[in-house]
Amino acid sequence: MVVITGMHDWSVNRFVSTPPPVTRQTGAEVQITDAVQWSVLSETTFPLLLNTQINPFGPALASASTALVKTPMQFYVVRFLLGLAEAGFFPGIVVYLTHWFPSRERARALSLFLVATPVAQMLGPKITGALATSGATSVLGVTLQGWQWVFVAWGLPATILGVVVFFFLTDRPRLATWLTPAERDALEGELAREKAAAVAKHRMKFSEALRNPKVLLLVTAYFFVVAGNYGLEFFLPSILKAWYSLKTSDITTFMIFPPIIAIGGQLFVGWNSDRTGERRWHAATAMILGEKLTNRAPTSRKTVGQVFSTMCRQ
Repeated sequence: MVVITGMHDWSVNRFVSTPPPVTRQTGAEVQITDAVQWSVLSETTFPLLLNTQINPFGPALASASTALVKTPMQFYVVRFLLGLAEAGFFPGIVVYLTHWFPSRERARALSLFLVATPVAQMLGPKITGALATSGATSVLGVTLQGWQWVFVAWGLPATILGVVVFFFLTDRPRLATWLTPAERDALEGELAREKAAAVAKHRMKFSEALRNPKVLLLVTAYFFVVAGNYGLEFFLPSILKAWYSLKTSDITTFMIFPPIIAIGGQLFVGWNSDRTGERRWHAATAMILGEKLTNRAPTSRKTVGQVFSTMCRQ
């Protein structure tokens, strides 16, 4: 479900980078910056209000409903609702992992979850590109354009998987009938001991956390990480097209390479962090490396463009 719903970002970018005929006929244009702002606004504002609740249906249904939009304003509303549906998903998954994995294994578990994004970025572009350029197609008497099938194709499977997850995903180890009693007791016991040790330490109120320098530093660091990540997730296809004048088919090919590197990095960092027990430098080194490479990207534009041109001609 995570892999399929993770393909929404590239699909939405493809949609707004090349507005569908229905929006061109209205004389209006979809602005990607406006769409991203509406989505990010709801996604970043509502996690606290939603109390990290995991909604397995909302994101998929919101994505599928994009196939029905006819005006830019309708698209912005759908993007806002998609961000709202996804708001509690990531923090909810992080909390859910703490119900199952002791701290010594949690980084690996989180890295496996995060790998869903680069996997989606690898699989999504080619499939999405093929669907978007397929033209009008009728299925079971329903005729939709290619760009509409993009959202239906990713939204409906995720909705079905959301139903499966809702009924079959076990909340906690003590409820898992597929574990033996000894396994349930051992896992619950270790998690309970970790929780008791954490409760014994000083716990800050929310108002205290907002004034704590370490919390503010962590929030600042995470803000810049997410801002850079969103910039690449939403705009990388547009950047490739604008910088190197690539065709859509070439863009979908080159979009595969960054996720391949990301998968290796995520799995290694998670594994090595759990192996060594070190957390800060594993996180900081990845952030610094990402910042340095991102800043170097514009300066390599000419060289990379020559490489892309050579590869496209072959």
